[in-house]
Amino acid sequence: MFTEIQSFLQGLRENWTLVNQIYQGQSLLTDTLFKKQRKAKVEAQLKQLEKFIQMLEQHPVIYITDNPYNLF
Repeated sequence: MFTEIQSFLQGLRENWTLVNQIYQGQSLLTDTLFKKQRKAKVEAQLKQLEKFIQMLEQHPVIYITDNPYNLF
């Protein structure tokens, strides 16, 4: 299970790297609506990936259940 979390983290970091490359490759000038929307979308993806990475790094044990109301 520990290796599953590590492989998942590695995948998240690789995705972050790819999305960051897209972000860095964008024009600095966001003069059109399309450019503004694309920039906002990529920034939201980066923020979400960072949130997932931070969550997995802080909590090494994660319990997943089919029923969210059943705690045990």
